[in-house]
Amino acid sequence: GYFDAQSFDSNYPNSTMDKNSSSSSAKQAPVRWAQRADSIYLTIAVTDCKDPKFTLTATSLKFEGKAGPSQEDYSCEVEFFAEVVPEDSSKRVTDRNLFFNLKKKDAEAEFWPRLTKEKIKLQWLKVDFDKWADEDDEPEEVAQPDLGGMQNFNMEEMMAKMNMGGAGGAPPDMSAFAGGAADDEDDSDDDDIPDLE
Repeated sequence: GYFDAQSFDSNYPNSTMDKNSSSSSAKQAPVRWAQRADSIYLTIAVTDCKDPKFTLTATSLKFEGKAGPSQEDYSCEVEFFAEVVPEDSSKRVTDRNLFFNLKKKDAEAEFWPRLTKEKIKLQWLKVDFDKWADEDDEPEEVAQPDLGGMQNFNMEEMMAKMNMGGAGGAPPDMSAFAGGAADDEDDSDDDDIPDLE
């Protein structure tokens, strides 16, 4: 029993030191990613990160720092599917997250099938669909504001579809009440409402 107590005491000062505790007791930081043809967007989703430490190489990114309301130790390490160019990459640190724009070494290559070198599912790694949809390619960029409009003005969208005589396929019942298929074929735009009487 005495030896246990002594060994605990002798280890205790070490456990309070940042260098030792950050590697062993640090929490896994959640990571989101998206890509374009020439770059990878990587977000480490930790808030209020103070004094973050990064090590970015051509093949990996390591991070550790204190974050969150309690300023707990967080860390993460990602080995990339392919090489990036650290000197051409950039980072932005805010109180909401840490964002990296990593330039791909081979911009002509096909899109990465995954972020990591190993083909394993990581609970803390997720696709950043917001950035993926925004930045993927031109048609997606144009479509993105429309999606936002549908979310904000859902009723208007539904009314517009109904006014089109059910062209969107959403309200089949409305066209049935509007006088049947024969009238729709005839002159649906002008005569729907009079035909109801």
